[in-house]
Amino acid sequence: MFVSQINDFLNYLSIEKRFSSATVLAYQIDLHQCKDYFSSTLKIESLTEINSKQLRFWIAYLKESCLSNSSISRKISALRSFFKFVKQNNADFKIPTKGIIIPKQKKRLPVFIDQTSFPEFSLECEKSFEEIQEKFILEFFYQTGIRRSELINLKVTAIDFNQLFVSVTGKGNKMRNIPITNAFKNQLKEFLGIKNKNWNDSVYLFSDQIGNAFKAIKVYQIIKKQLATTTTLNKKSPHVIRHTFATHLLNNGADINVVKELLGHSSLAATQVYTHNTIEKLKKVYHQAHPRA
Repeated sequence: MFVSQINDFLNYLSIEKRFSSATVLAYQIDLHQCKDYFSSTLKIESLTEINSKQLRFWIAYLKESCLSNSSISRKISALRSFFKFVKQNNADFKIPTKGIIIPKQKKRLPVFIDQTSFPEFSLECEKSFEEIQEKFILEFFYQTGIRRSELINLKVTAIDFNQLFVSVTGKGNKMRNIPITNAFKNQLKEFLGIKNKNWNDSVYLFSDQIGNAFKAIKVYQIIKKQLATTTTLNKKSPHVIRHTFATHLLNNGADINVVKELLGHSSLAATQVYTHNTIEKLKKVYHQAHPRA
């Protein structure tokens, strides 16, 4: 079938677009699932055989499989991007996704931890370094709002202790500088001092005992463990801390454009989702305080 074209597209995303390995894997899964359906169910072996009617059959199949609208939308978007790539290399190819409507999705507000519930951090030297590091990873996420992939790859040299910022490489290899406070700078220095005494040297800010960078699943497990004693939220992940970082900034009067830059969003639309939480907070205060409410 069109496996080679899919592989060319995935290489394009990885090498030229510099998408993360996780994003490329998501495209790979979606496209191969689509390919398998066309091949096994509709007996299609070439891209030129696919038309909009067959795509609607595929979408109906996805709905019957009880996939959520957001998952179906993601798969359609992946297919659209793939077809556009094919079109760039073959002018005669007709994109069959034209006229295909993406299913409406329910707007989900970001899950975040209330400001009064977020744990205070202190370096407790009587505990093991492993425990200190796990607590500090939680604090680092909250202080900077960075993504899990960004934290994993963060090196000690990315911290500018004089200018008080952390230099982060985000999606699409874009660089951004996130300011830190004097108090957090001192905590970082103290943390690194304890780390150098206890574990092997490492270029990474956070690492295992022999200096290797953490795997993504390990960071997820650390945050889930740390939040288990803090919140009753069902979802406990590094992204919840990122949501919390953005929501707390906006709730305390930060300009949305500044929050956009801190998060490394490419468009303001991605940041605006956090304003819904701010509006809900305003409504709550209004109904509690206004005499006519």
